[in-house]
Amino acid sequence: MTQNKLLNQALLSVLVLIMLLLSAPMGMTLGNPTTAKITYRGVFDCFEESLSYAEDGSKPVFCEPSAVIQAENQLYIASDKDIPGASSVMTAQLQGNILTRTGYVEVPQIQQLSKAEDFALEPGKRKRIFLSSGFDRVFLENASKDSYNTLLTWEVGKEEEAEVIEPTGFPGSSLSLRPRFLRALTTKKFPSGAPYWKVEALTILPTGKILFGIRELGSNYEDFDYTLQLVATELTGKNNHCLGNFKRIYEYDPQTHPQIDRPVGLSSAA
Repeated sequence: MTQNKLLNQALLSVLVLIMLLLSAPMGMTLGNPTTAKITYRGVFDCFEESLSYAEDGSKPVFCEPSAVIQAENQLYIASDKDIPGASSVMTAQLQGNILTRTGYVEVPQIQQLSKAEDFALEPGKRKRIFLSSGFDRVFLENASKDSYNTLLTWEVGKEEEAEVIEPTGFPGSSLSLRPRFLRALTTKKFPSGAPYWKVEALTILPTGKILFGIRELGSNYEDFDYTLQLVATELTGKNNHCLGNFKRIYEYDPQTHPQIDRPVGLSSAA
């Protein structure tokens, strides 16, 4: 396998995750720790070999799957890197241990989202998908980074009907959610809310509550601490296309785990 081929493939780890949060109320605290394990490792092609950001082929494209979810009989996979000429959201089929890309989700609303981080399925019939960006950058001077602040939803199999949750700012963004994140993510250093955070996880409980998982928190993208925090909200409004107030319901405290001698950052949730 060539080095260039390796650059154009992504490692897929199928995780079995069990969380005590599945039926927890808004004011819950985490109980006994749970565990997860990798059950299979493999590679799959995100795009054609030799794809490059530069016409001369000098800047090979990287695929970094940050989100994967199974909906009915297919997988949706999202890379947090843009894929030139296609979409960073793709579909795939898993047969046995072989994962094969079946297409790209080339829908304007979905393609406008930058840096996809996690999928979630609505509870119950599991017919509606949600996809969140990282909410980790914004320019106050212009709208060039608004697309990094986006929460999308669509019915399984109807990607062309994808809609933005609380559309504001640049078309295709959910910029209005940032003040709610800010109010929920207060610290001693930032009593009015940390200026910088990164959403890395998204899940929806059977009760309908949405949990955003926070991985980074600090002054900016160069000055932050890794963290594991959960911010909860609820779907409201017509067709559940609005969100209520945000509330932090869990924050990892390193002092309660002295045996862990390194920073801890959340990576996903299910």
